[in-house]
Amino acid sequence: MIHERRRLIPTMIAVIIGVAFVASTLMLMDSIKAFTLRTQAAAVGDAAAVVTAKESSKPISLATAKKVAKVPGVTSVEQTREVFLQRTDNGQAAFVNGHLVPAHPNLIKGRAPTKPNEVAVNQSTADNNAGIGSKITVHDPSRDGAKSITLTVVGVLSPGARTTATPTSPEIYLMDASLASISGQSGASILYVNSDRRATQVVQDVSKAVGTTVTVRTANDERAHQADQASHGFAAITTFMGAFAVIALAVAAMVIVNTFTILVAQRTRSLALARCIGATRKQVQRSVLREALIAGLIGSVAGTALGIGATQLMLMGLKASGSPIDASVSVTVMSCVIPILVGVVVTTLAALRPARRATKVAPVAALQPVTETPTRQIGRVRVVLGTLLFLAGAALVVISAASDMGTKNAVICGVAGGFISFAGVLVLAPILISGLGRAIGAARLGGVPAELAVENTQRNPRRTATTASALLIGVTLIATVATGAATGRASIGKMMNGHFPVDATVRTQSPLNNATIHEVKKSDGISQVTTVTTVSGTVEAGGNATRVALQGVSSEFPKVVRDESTAQGLDDNHAVGALSGVADGSKITITVNGKKANLTLMRHGEENDGLIVTQGVVAKLAPHAQPTEIQVRYRDSTDQSKATQALSKSMSAHPGVTVTSTADQKAQMDKIINIMLGMVVGLLVISVIIAMVGVANTLGLSVVERTREIGLLRALGLTRAQVRSMFGKEALMLSGIAAILGIALGIGYGIAGSYALFGSLMTVQTSVPWLQMLIVAFVAVLAGWLASVIPGRRGAKVKPAVALAEE
Repeated sequence: MIHERRRLIPTMIAVIIGVAFVASTLMLMDSIKAFTLRTQAAAVGDAAAVVTAKESSKPISLATAKKVAKVPGVTSVEQTREVFLQRTDNGQAAFVNGHLVPAHPNLIKGRAPTKPNEVAVNQSTADNNAGIGSKITVHDPSRDGAKSITLTVVGVLSPGARTTATPTSPEIYLMDASLASISGQSGASILYVNSDRRATQVVQDVSKAVGTTVTVRTANDERAHQADQASHGFAAITTFMGAFAVIALAVAAMVIVNTFTILVAQRTRSLALARCIGATRKQVQRSVLREALIAGLIGSVAGTALGIGATQLMLMGLKASGSPIDASVSVTVMSCVIPILVGVVVTTLAALRPARRATKVAPVAALQPVTETPTRQIGRVRVVLGTLLFLAGAALVVISAASDMGTKNAVICGVAGGFISFAGVLVLAPILISGLGRAIGAARLGGVPAELAVENTQRNPRRTATTASALLIGVTLIATVATGAATGRASIGKMMNGHFPVDATVRTQSPLNNATIHEVKKSDGISQVTTVTTVSGTVEAGGNATRVALQGVSSEFPKVVRDESTAQGLDDNHAVGALSGVADGSKITITVNGKKANLTLMRHGEENDGLIVTQGVVAKLAPHAQPTEIQVRYRDSTDQSKATQALSKSMSAHPGVTVTSTADQKAQMDKIINIMLGMVVGLLVISVIIAMVGVANTLGLSVVERTREIGLLRALGLTRAQVRSMFGKEALMLSGIAAILGIALGIGYGIAGSYALFGSLMTVQTSVPWLQMLIVAFVAVLAGWLASVIPGRRGAKVKPAVALAEE
């Protein structure tokens, strides 16, 4: 088979792409891990010991830091802490990272903050309307009702290794008192202890001084701890990426099986002649496996080289986008050896079945004319096995979606069921694809070329199924991910609309005036607003009294909320909320400063100590209370981030007014989902590309296999255009069937997976992205047709006279 090396090129292409994926995954993870460890090591620097808080929510107190500083031999202690903040000045709605001022700041210009109302910034923040002398307003978005603080920028500094060093990330540096005022907590998350004594002795003395309230490690132990933590994180990412590499290699294996099966069939006479002159079965098998080994080795080496280049391009892209990561690839012996071994093993294993088939060629076959190898009928065992696998897997998928077994168990059960049921589909693929092909043929669309294309798919159902299955895998996974993402987005959106029913909130420290309300209504992108008056009172229900906060909303409230059920039933006789131990429809009595109102509870949402009532009810209970809050709904077509910026800018002229927006959080969640969806689909596209190679390979080799037949058809009047059309329609049929089955399976898997993943966390809102499904189908069919172009042109060049000549 050595002289058939040109026909092995598609096999090597499939191996190259699959191995490049494996190599690129390993090298990218190694490069990022190496950079992360270098950055973490640089943060530790020349410190003798490192003191860390045991819980991130409980910073190291100032008293503890002073105790550490008083330990004999300690020359200095540097404190670091990071808090997630939001800017609201100048029309901003941007997030920034707040840090303690470094002990030795690397100033670019200006000076370090020395007063609680001063702040230093990095260059990225300075470039965003925060130069020296500017004022910025920030608050902690994680705290309900957190107050904002306005700070004056006094310096621009370059972040050190102990603070975030991403050039494009916004950073600000504050005094401990300022950060404590904003976040509600003082102290540090890490203390870097410098000393001229032995590190182990410093750790012992510091541990005695502070007790067990914090964790104390030597610098080397801290680096090892960080490396261990990083390894766990990167192991998960590597596993995630590796799963897609396995998918790509599985599709490549299908292409390889098909290639060698067809090559063995085409070389029947040569193999038989070899048997006639004394070659044993083992020698024939070894010759096929040797060919696979050589093709696998060449493809794997080329794939590893391609992986290095692809990783280099990815790192350069990350660097160009502002990431601090090094642009050099970390190439290790293992990251080169593993992909090559994987590629060789996969190629060799994929060729085992065709090699075994080659040993069954009898010597007498050398005396017979070469014809297409007849195929066995599909047996009942395959039908029964495939059906049982599919039903068993489908049952597990349904159980994972419907039962209450916890997220982890549900996901494991669902994934296992998905694999088993899809294995059943692959086993049944020759029957399913053949049946769908006959159904398409019965429609008699496309004339003679279409009829011939249908006939060609029926000749060898197993080969046809293997070709279509390679594309089926990619389409199914893409449809699954797209449906899961759409359902997840809809479910999370419904949950967030329940928790945060309005897009933005404008709060004041004093009663609202008409000018502020009017200006909010005029702001760009605003659809509806409602004013809110908040008072405290007690609720009596069933003999129990509970302290509650009453929110009196204006009549526009139902038009403002995103979740309509939040306002359902709300009127002067009903209150909306979820009080502990109080059932829906219960009679409640609200008391504020001695005044009472008897209402009926419309139970909604999660239990808390708040109730929504009309402003008429509040006016009855607290006649002098005034609105201090405006709740806002943006127009559906508007860019919500820009609308928030416009609203913040218009409110910046009003002292004491703050703007918070849940729309930004929703947009951020959408952005995360879209990024993950894009990344996953991008990875799965690689399997579709390999499947295209498989389709082109099968059609290309079938041109050789059916040369005499094509010549006969040409002699009977089939034109070159009709030959090209025949191959094109065969490819369209295979890819179309794969797209239909893949999308149907993907929608089912995606919905079931969403119930397994989100069912115990929130109410699942099923959503099928039909437009995306149509795009997936179109791309799959287009990919199949493109794969047929070269084989079709090659088949059209077959001349009748040459084709009819006897070998």
